[in-house]
Amino acid sequence: MDQVTVNLRSIDIRTGHILQSVSTTKTIYSYEVHPSVYKFVNFKDLLEIEAGVTSNEPAQISVKEAIESALVHLIVQGLEDGNWQLQNAADLNNPVLERYRNLARNLMSYESYAATQNALFAEAGFVSDSATTSAVVQ
Repeated sequence: MDQVTVNLRSIDIRTGHILQSVSTTKTIYSYEVHPSVYKFVNFKDLLEIEAGVTSNEPAQISVKEAIESALVHLIVQGLEDGNWQLQNAADLNNPVLERYRNLARNLMSYESYAATQNALFAEAGFVSDSATTSAVVQ
């Protein structure tokens, strides 16, 4: 089983102190279908036929999802600790931020979080590029 781990830190450049530190891990999923058939042709001879298909989730998608997850967790953590503020205070009730807060409070497993991550971004209309992120956080 392959995994991608991303560690992000926000650092106060004036003092060098670490404000927040977040680590996320994403599993690169794969599946395999491997049927095989065998038959004794005669007393000492065995005929065996095998076929198989294997597929892996693209690694770059796993890396992208791990970075997005770490970034949102870093933003929410910084908001809760008061290290930065949103331009619009009403955005604090954004469904994406609310769900991430609930995930952290309830200590849901990463597998449950990963299954809902894409739906959360789509619901809130978030685009996963740095331009959108910098527009959200002041």
